[in-house]
Amino acid sequence: MNTEKDNSELNIEDDLNFSDEKLPDNSLSTDVDLNLSGLDTAGNAKSSIQPNDDIIFLEMSIEVDCKKINLTELKQLHPGSVISLNKKVGEPVNIKLNGTTKAYGQIVEENGTYGVRITKLVNNA
Repeated sequence: MNTEKDNSELNIEDDLNFSDEKLPDNSLSTDVDLNLSGLDTAGNAKSSIQPNDDIIFLEMSIEVDCKKINLTELKQLHPGSVISLNKKVGEPVNIKLNGTTKAYGQIVEENGTYGVRITKLVNNA
C-alpha cells in the first residue's frame, strides 16, 4: 500500500485496500460504519426529502360553463343582469386542478351550501 499520497489526488481503490498491514505508529486509525440504506439498487444516493402532502397546495376550480360575449354585451351588464349559459341543469361540470381538467362532477346542495359530487375521473396517461 502506498503510504505517501498526493492529497490533491485521491484514489478510492487505494483508500479501500484493506489488508493485514500494520499501520505506522504515527498514523491514526478510525472505525467507520458503512450504512448502505441511503443508496438505491444502482448505488446512487436516495433523496432524503419526503414531500408532506399537508403543505402542498393546488388550485382547484369548478367550471360550470364558458361563454364568449362581445364588448357591447359586456357594457350592458349591470347588477341584476342574468347571463344565460349553455349548460343544462344536471349536466356535468369540469373540476380543474391548476387549470387542467382532472374530473367531472355534478353540482349538489348540501346543508345550505353548494358542492360538487365527482362523477368521473380523467385518466391522464
